[in-house]
Amino acid sequence: MGMVSSARAQTGPELLIKPWPRDQIIEADAQADFYNETNTNNPSAAGSGRATLSLSEYDTEGRLRFFPRDENVRADPRFGYNLIYLHLNTNDPRLPKELTEESIAIGTGIADVSGWQAGITVGAGYAAAGAFNDGNALFGQFDLLLGHDLSKTSTLGIVLDYNGNRSFLPDTPLPGIEYTKTVDPTLLLAVGFPLDSVTWKPDKKNTLDRQLTIKATYTIPDSFEATADYAVIDSTGPAGKVGAFASFTNRLLPFHDNEEPVGRYRIFFEQDRAEMGVRWTPRPIVSLVVAGGYAFDQRFHYGWDSVNYGEIAKLGDSLYTRLALEFRY
Repeated sequence: MGMVSSARAQTGPELLIKPWPRDQIIEADAQADFYNETNTNNPSAAGSGRATLSLSEYDTEGRLRFFPRDENVRADPRFGYNLIYLHLNTNDPRLPKELTEESIAIGTGIADVSGWQAGITVGAGYAAAGAFNDGNALFGQFDLLLGHDLSKTSTLGIVLDYNGNRSFLPDTPLPGIEYTKTVDPTLLLAVGFPLDSVTWKPDKKNTLDRQLTIKATYTIPDSFEATADYAVIDSTGPAGKVGAFASFTNRLLPFHDNEEPVGRYRIFFEQDRAEMGVRWTPRPIVSLVVAGGYAFDQRFHYGWDSVNYGEIAKLGDSLYTRLALEFRY
């Protein structure tokens, strides 16, 4: 069960509940996004025409299992990390030159009683406009999770989440609940708060004997993602596996900013992206991704959370290229 629009896919509750084969030691992803130059709706620092912006983004996330392949360690403790770095090459005086978020966490199971499993994650991070010179940008993270298999096809999950850099109510612990149901072998539904999702994997007989996977996820109140993956070459031959995908993502990234008029305010980067790409898996442990897309409805806001902010700058649409490396061992 993910919490509301924070960029901490491996340092929140996902550290424990995101599916992960028991015999894997590590999984790590890294990517770089390069955007074409665009304009903002603010005048440039020199006052001659509208300001320009070229955005580059570098992300990495991963998790490490402390006792891999040891079935006697039922708690299965693990470590997770997440890093996002945005470089803004701009002459807009209202925008920072860089935005960064780093977070780390540890998570472990703590109880297994009468079919109920409990786990906990504890972490800390830093999210700011600039380098490590803003004490107000430090934040803590904590999650308490409970899960129970109601039947062979349904589960119930409950979480209490605190994230000091969550886009919505960052200073408030929020409860969450999720019910998942495997409707049939092709359809998985997840309903609850703050996350709802649907995953559809039709029979390969209906998709030219290649696996098609379609998934959509909505995180209340401000994040949505939809992806369609198609296995073009689904074999273990010398060429490896090749998949094609298309996706749409709406995201909102928060960072603390001492330059804003109120010390508790933060700067938010909001963006919609439509993307198509190819994933090549030459070996089971590694995949390479090359993708291109179109970014639109791009804005920078300031405020305390995602329902109480004002606009700093609106960006024009831009094309981008994304390169990624995915590693599993």
